[in-house]
Amino acid sequence: YQRRVRGGGASLNKLDPIFKAQKMCIRIMFGDREAYLNKFKTCARSREFRLQQLGADFYMKEHTKPLFKKHKIITVHNLYFYHSINDIANILKFRTPISLYSLFEFSNRMGRETLIHLPTPSDSFVYRLGKIWNTTCSKLKITSFTFKANLIKSSIKKGISKVQNEGDEIHWNATINCICNNFKL
Repeated sequence: YQRRVRGGGASLNKLDPIFKAQKMCIRIMFGDREAYLNKFKTCARSREFRLQQLGADFYMKEHTKPLFKKHKIITVHNLYFYHSINDIANILKFRTPISLYSLFEFSNRMGRETLIHLPTPSDSFVYRLGKIWNTTCSKLKITSFTFKANLIKSSIKKGISKVQNEGDEIHWNATINCICNNFKL
């Protein structure tokens, strides 16, 4: 729970180098190997004459958004949200660890028993996860703690995939492709 307890929702400028490294790894693992290998065959005998001049296309990297979509990989920007939901769902459903469960105060209103009373807005663990949980409960229409943990995981993963695939087919947009922006967190 350490990342979620300390806040974990790092700013975009701190996550950008990690996202670049993630994209590089995705290119290495799932990218077009043949295109990459052919790119560096610069010998006059291996390339046709008209293909020997190296323009801007030669230096352009393979786009990763289609690879993330094809292999259903969550970006580093959305991992905090995904793991936070899974953690809070397990804490509230199984009431363990009790030390964390006891930090949350629930609504007494009929039909709203799964919602958490939010403390004063801050960067605290209880406020962040409470806000994420309340938003998710509203979106997924969770009305009791009898849900299956796998249902939460699969629903959140589908939602994240849908958000990541919005917008342009090949270019990332931090404001569109981050689940926290779409959930207004």
